[in-house]
Amino acid sequence: MVFIYPPFYSFAPFFTIQPNVTTRSKQLELWANIICSYCEDKRLFALDISDASKSELWRNNDIDRKLNSDGLKR
Repeated sequence: MVFIYPPFYSFAPFFTIQPNVTTRSKQLELWANIICSYCEDKRLFALDISDASKSELWRNNDIDRKLNSDGLKR
């Protein structure tokens, strides 16, 4: 089964941690929702961010963007 990402996953700035506190708070909330939905869909109970570069979750090839290591730590 293929995980269906929400529309905002194709918005390039979503993959850059935003400097505005309010915007960043909403962005991190959206990331948390995607992560939980993805894990539920894939039946994952743990994620290893040290190997995140290999995960499709952090990378959107359609727009050639990925979340950097700073973003992963947040």
